[in-house]
Amino acid sequence: MVIDREPGYTALVSTSTDRELVGEIHALEEKLARLRRELLEKPAATESANVDLLTFRLADKIYALFLTDVVEVLRMVKLLPLPKSPPDVQGVINCRGVMIPVLNPGSLLSQTPILPQLQSNLIVVFSSGQQVALMVDAVEGVRSVTGADLKLDGASQSVHRTMPLHFAGYVHNEAGNVFIIDVEQLLDLEDRKALGLALRVRDEWGQG
Repeated sequence: MVIDREPGYTALVSTSTDRELVGEIHALEEKLARLRRELLEKPAATESANVDLLTFRLADKIYALFLTDVVEVLRMVKLLPLPKSPPDVQGVINCRGVMIPVLNPGSLLSQTPILPQLQSNLIVVFSSGQQVALMVDAVEGVRSVTGADLKLDGASQSVHRTMPLHFAGYVHNEAGNVFIIDVEQLLDLEDRKALGLALRVRDEWGQG
């Protein structure tokens, strides 16, 4: 399965100017995804509208991402080292010339990091202006729900903290709640700073 809104443009990255342009594209796409998520928090606009989610399995549980947050889904590949990165970052992958950090979400979602397997998937998302690949056990598929089926905390989440910070909401089904990941909360501010520095150092040394 491949989900790519603009296939191929990342393959054009070859100069610092190219990287700046791609960075601007990523920032605009991230802003668009954020605006779409904000729209979902308005019940009157979404009660009958369909919302697409990408569901995946991690440690025998099913989770979801808003499809608007997803860039593409990749098969597991060899990870390259990324020294001095945050603990949950397993390394980086070279995706069409762009280095993408790989985050192991196991410690966030199941308290135990998952082990990479050949059958694992990598879900590339935008998180705070940075492409990040989430390592998951398996991608289940795309699920369409109505806005009325979504339970989103929105602004109240930061005040009342009714769910862990990295959950944007959930969808209820017969098997239980399927929690939706808030990609903006996958890394805190300090982790984002450390990740940015590690990527710059790697880029300056021209590694891999």
